[in-house]
Amino acid sequence: MEECPRMKLTREIRNVSLLSLCQALGQTQMILVFSVSSIIGASIAPSVAWATVPITFQFVFMTLSTFPRPSS
Repeated sequence: MEECPRMKLTREIRNVSLLSLCQALGQTQMILVFSVSSIIGASIAPSVAWATVPITFQFVFMTLSTFPRPSS
C-alpha cells in the first residue's frame, strides 16, 4: 500500500519538528550544565580560579576520545 504524498509530507514535517525540538532541548541542557557546574565548582574548589577545571577536563577528554586515529 502506497502512502499519499500529503501523508508523507506531513510525516516529514512532524519528524523535522521533533528533531528540532530535541536539538533545542539538548542545547539548553548543555548551557545548564556549564552554568551549574561552574557555580558548584566555585563553591567546593579551594580557589575560584579552579571552578571550571572539572568541566574543562570533561570536554577535553571527550574531544580527545572522539578524535579519529590515523590509519596505519
